[in-house]
Amino acid sequence: MATLTAPSANSATGNCSPEAKLSFTDLVELLSAQTAPPTLKQLYTWLENSNISDEDLQPYLGFKDGTYWRHLVCRNEAVEMLVLCWKPGHRTVIHDHNGSVGAVYVQSGVVWETMFSFDEEKGLRYHSINEHQTGALTGADVPDIHQLGNPDVSEKNLVTIHVYSPPVGAVDGLFGGRVQRPRQFREQRLLRVVPVVVLDGVADGLGGTLELVGDVPQGIRRGQTLQIRLAFSDEVEAVQVAKGGFYQQTGGNWIFKVADNGKIAYKVDIQLGRQNPDYYEVLEGLKPGDKVVTSSYENYGNMQELVLNK
Repeated sequence: MATLTAPSANSATGNCSPEAKLSFTDLVELLSAQTAPPTLKQLYTWLENSNISDEDLQPYLGFKDGTYWRHLVCRNEAVEMLVLCWKPGHRTVIHDHNGSVGAVYVQSGVVWETMFSFDEEKGLRYHSINEHQTGALTGADVPDIHQLGNPDVSEKNLVTIHVYSPPVGAVDGLFGGRVQRPRQFREQRLLRVVPVVVLDGVADGLGGTLELVGDVPQGIRRGQTLQIRLAFSDEVEAVQVAKGGFYQQTGGNWIFKVADNGKIAYKVDIQLGRQNPDYYEVLEGLKPGDKVVTSSYENYGNMQELVLNK
């Protein structure tokens, strides 16, 4: 993550003078003319040397209560530009940009940006937090992980300009999987649960007594210590889809399904039922073997199709 706390008169390359400011129309035309994804440094340069007024953004301003609102300004295969409108308390989920880089200009208001890192053993870890005021320029490189938001305490609306290269709707690879049927698990009855005493560094937790119903699996012996996962419901066979960030944007009402040619993914309505720690039960809309996108749809806006770049 790189941050410019306030735009300067000169660009990152030093080639622009204060008189060389781009108008909003100039910036849109420049982005629309790109045939290859610009670098993050180029995005910073263009935004830093643009003169954008609130009047310029008027056609793209609009706020709603539930969450922030994304308004598309322009988009091609190389780059896209959006205006995001946030009420106090609105924030994104924790996310990366799936191979894209992005620059964010604070048109008005204040942004709190929380940075994270990912550790293979410990998982997602908090890194730092930054505050960006009106006129600040920040952004995300690969593989930055962050969360943006308009803090409740700001007590005012926030407007930000986002430029992504390439568009985050062009998915590089597929964060998802196949719809499948679950394995059948052996039935067990929990008879007794007791605390586990910590001795000489042995992990604490809960212990207990289990009764296995039916044949005893190979390799299991009396008195053996095992790690188990308890399911407090009857075991049934059901079509299932892996859990993922898609649920936060769709509520489980729809999902992006990959077409047979593997080049696009399109919206399909689904109905989900019960869930366990890893999967949702699929009641309608998908069948075993279907490929779906289960990663976050945070940056897809109102797109009806995703272009898949393999």
